[in-house]
Amino acid sequence: MLCDIMIVSHKRDLVWLYYCLRLLLMNWKEPGSRIIVRLEDDCREGIKNWDLPGPIYYYWVHPWPDGYMFQMYQKCISDDFTHAEMMMMVDSDLMLIAPAKLEDFLQDGKPIIETLEWHQSSPVAQQVWRRPVSRVMGMDLDKDYMVRAPNLYWRETFSKTRQRIVQATGRSFYDAVYSREHFNPARFLQHPVTFADFECLNLYAATFEPDRYVVRPQQLNPNNPFRLFWSHGDWSASLQAELDAKLQAQ
Repeated sequence: MLCDIMIVSHKRDLVWLYYCLRLLLMNWKEPGSRIIVRLEDDCREGIKNWDLPGPIYYYWVHPWPDGYMFQMYQKCISDDFTHAEMMMMVDSDLMLIAPAKLEDFLQDGKPIIETLEWHQSSPVAQQVWRRPVSRVMGMDLDKDYMVRAPNLYWRETFSKTRQRIVQATGRSFYDAVYSREHFNPARFLQHPVTFADFECLNLYAATFEPDRYVVRPQQLNPNNPFRLFWSHGDWSASLQAELDAKLQAQ
């Protein structure tokens, strides 16, 4: 079974992306997997001197005024960029710090979706995601479905989720989620969110494809080979030294 790794990034996160790619090339042990990266045009200069081996494919995209909503839109059309049967969604600040392969992220041959009841999740998550996702999906986002990283999907889930949004809104997927509002991270809670990528995909999969996924409450996994950071604030000289050490160790 072919599984490609899909990454959507932008100029501000290039330092994260560089380490993310190097660690993937070192630790991802799945035969045949490709790494497919989508970047905005202003990243060309920043990566021109990267000398990274391996199956990395770059695609150049033109962002919306709202870069935050744009990257979520890009993730939801990932099936346009690969013919793989499965896709693993990896953000630039998600680092693969130990060897891993596809079967490490499956249960009984199925991708895993984990959830949290709203009273268990961050109040911010419900405040930001519940209303816009419920609107575009035509059904209540009854819990938080964006609690596990990385997110892994069957190919068909992407097109079926988009079709659901088209049916629920009466608009094209593009028009239903498009935003021209400029994103300011300092005003995140005030930003007019149109939808959420993984909340929509996971809600659809859990509701309409339960036989193809394992849906379960969140299980903390101290052995997860991926380590999630926060690209808006976690970067530091000590973190860079830590990641350099992991790369040099092998």
